[in-house]
Amino acid sequence: MTNLFYLTILGSLFTVCLIMLKNIFIKKYGGVWYYYIWTFVLFCYCFPYKIDIFQYFHKTIQYQQQNINHETILNDIPLHLENTTLLELKQNSEYSIYHVISAKQIIYCIYIIGFFACFSYYICHYIRFQRVLKNTTEVTSQQYIHCIKTVCSKMNINKTVILKKSTLPISPISVGIWKPIIILPDIDFTMEDFTMILKHELTHYKRKDILYRWFALFIHIIHWFNPISYFALCTIQEACEYSCDETVTKNMDIDSKIKYGNMLLNQIQHSKKRSLFFSSFSENCKNKNILRRRIDVIKNEKKYKRVMITLFCMFAVILCSNFFDFYTINANQKNNTTNENKQQYQNNSIHTINQHFAKTLTEHQLKVIYKFVDDFNTNVDITTRDLTDFEQQRLKLLREQYIYYGIRPQKELPLEEGTQEFYIDFNNKIYHYPERELTEEELLQLVEWRLKVNYALSLRYKESIPAFAITSSNDITQQKAIDIAKQNIENLFDIDTSELQINATFYQNSDIQPDGWFIRLYPKGDMPHELNWNYAVWISQTDNIEISRSSQNYQLQQTKIINTENKQQILQDKIWINKAKSIVEQKQDKINIVSANFINIDDSKKTTVDIKVAIADGSYYIVSLYYPDQSLKGITYIVS
Repeated sequence: MTNLFYLTILGSLFTVCLIMLKNIFIKKYGGVWYYYIWTFVLFCYCFPYKIDIFQYFHKTIQYQQQNINHETILNDIPLHLENTTLLELKQNSEYSIYHVISAKQIIYCIYIIGFFACFSYYICHYIRFQRVLKNTTEVTSQQYIHCIKTVCSKMNINKTVILKKSTLPISPISVGIWKPIIILPDIDFTMEDFTMILKHELTHYKRKDILYRWFALFIHIIHWFNPISYFALCTIQEACEYSCDETVTKNMDIDSKIKYGNMLLNQIQHSKKRSLFFSSFSENCKNKNILRRRIDVIKNEKKYKRVMITLFCMFAVILCSNFFDFYTINANQKNNTTNENKQQYQNNSIHTINQHFAKTLTEHQLKVIYKFVDDFNTNVDITTRDLTDFEQQRLKLLREQYIYYGIRPQKELPLEEGTQEFYIDFNNKIYHYPERELTEEELLQLVEWRLKVNYALSLRYKESIPAFAITSSNDITQQKAIDIAKQNIENLFDIDTSELQINATFYQNSDIQPDGWFIRLYPKGDMPHELNWNYAVWISQTDNIEISRSSQNYQLQQTKIINTENKQQILQDKIWINKAKSIVEQKQDKINIVSANFINIDDSKKTTVDIKVAIADGSYYIVSLYYPDQSLKGITYIVS
């Protein structure tokens, strides 16, 4: 909706300019130019991109300024809001997203209702127009039929154009795109006037003016809330007639132009019916200003030079678009400044949460969390029921509010059964959810608990590395393990690992990780499984290696759970197998593949498709692809 608002402002700006300067433009550059220059105005109403031409002049200044703005925003989210309740937050719209979202939803609903109302209005007009067509009869005059065939031949129109007449008070009109029809009033024309009328209407057909008008109508329906878009639509219809008059009379002598003008005046009395769905010879002709302009266009014998003014208008559109906050087309940067700042803002927010936990979590609380992790011995929450889709959406929203807006629950999540219905049952190792939907307070407690667990794990990962090496024939040092991890991640995911933080831990006889090296790479200031991509590598003592990546944002927004219907589609789609084989061949330099087949396809609640790719030497790879976009989740190499 924000982009639509910017687009309608930009389009309105050029609409007002073209309408105000209408007389000057038509007189100086002609009706044809004035008609087609409206294409750029319609472009402004509907094309939500800009070319960032200012990047070469103040890129550095703009980047610094945006960084300052983000730091200011970050400082405006103080940690003392940790005791702010959701009820208080709702009363304070400065920090509440619920009011903003509700307002956006209301605006969106109003827009949709208005859009369909406007669309229905024009559909009704179209239906009424179709009824008008039914009240017509085909022209049988051989003189008229011979005349239209002659004119079509001279204008290189191969389609058969049907002539009809109507008893309604209309001027000559043309309808149809694939089956052109010209409808005449039920009056007698001189052959000279009739020939001019045919040339005019067939010019509309040959240039496909109806399509142009429909496109303008569609833009108006999208911007139904903006009255200026309606004036743009009307002016385009008007300009269409100027353009057609200029095209038809361009090679006429003075006498012929006078006759054409007189014939135009004769049609004024038949111009009562108007419609957006046909081209009318004398549309709006009763408006004296429009009639005067049409006569001026007909009389004008000037040869127009339009190249410079057209280039100027194009440049004006590009220049003005840079004053609006659209998506930027920037060929010189892989990631634009906005994305960089957004990433920095996310990292700063996570870092602020880490600092908060560092000050508030006690040693006892950390020990409880470690016991929770060790006892549960799984990365998947075991719950009394699944969260509903609505609860998942609210959980995601509240998590963002916890991180970016300082929203905190009133109480901590209970770790034993008590008065609260929602708690963690340590004895049975299960999250106890009530049968009803979780309240916002309970969801916030869950968000805070998960963030605390992630923070505690990050501290455990930072503990000292064991001094001993792997006591086997495949001994590798810590640095060698890190080098292997970095090389594989860069090769598989095409990223630069030099900017990532690295933790390497050696596990032996652990209930948490398999024996061997565990290396985790993540953006600075980030926590495990946070908003950005995190990478993990397991190197076992048996030379097996597993590489994986995860991002909570990506998994929530881009992936889907594979249901029964999806499974059948996947099994029948060879693209998945070919994708996995391609990764092994190109990323692992293995060309001696002997087979590839799906595995684990029947596992429930999966968001990845696993494919086993066997190699001739007896080893094999397990390639995990996210569903449905087939991007790589991870790969495991198993030695024979």
